[in-house]
Amino acid sequence: MENLKVTNEATALVTLLTETLYKVDNWNTDSGNNDTDKQSVVVVSEPENISTPAGNSTQVVQEQASTPTYFDYLGENNKYVLVLVNYPDSKHITDKDKEFFLKVISALKLTIEDVAVLNYAHYASTDINALKEYFSCSRIITFGVPQSSAVFRNVNMQDYSVTNVYGISLLPASDTLRIIESDKNKKIVLWNALKLLFNVK
Repeated sequence: MENLKVTNEATALVTLLTETLYKVDNWNTDSGNNDTDKQSVVVVSEPENISTPAGNSTQVVQEQASTPTYFDYLGENNKYVLVLVNYPDSKHITDKDKEFFLKVISALKLTIEDVAVLNYAHYASTDINALKEYFSCSRIITFGVPQSSAVFRNVNMQDYSVTNVYGISLLPASDTLRIIESDKNKKIVLWNALKLLFNVK
């Protein structure tokens, strides 16, 4: 104990000391050895707002904690097609828009079991890599998700146009399903893009 050295480096203290230590002013034992009297233990508390270098394990843990470990979605994702919708006031998708959506995927010979419909409004900080890892999706279609959203971060894309990114075919539609259903021209544009996405002749 006599040769111990004291360090004040915050990163080392946080990494190595995981238990709370208490300061003891008078350390007495029953052995009667006076050499143990008045020894003290330094209290080390985890510092707040420590800046850690890029790639540090602490930073990795914090990033992993911000990614949801569970997504509440519709469908069974049997064909690894992820559909992102944006309904802040609904759990999944409104009944009317769901009815139209089922007609659209039916024309592609798909069912609700083939896709995963996720209300992105409840997972707005999730990026495309986290979605790919969770859903193992090969295609992503979005309806009404703002282009400023985290899912589109660092992605060069064009509305109603298929873009290949991170091994995924991405088809973003800035319009909601309700808007598309009420606009014949938008229906045609969407259908042409979907045919390209699913190689439909």
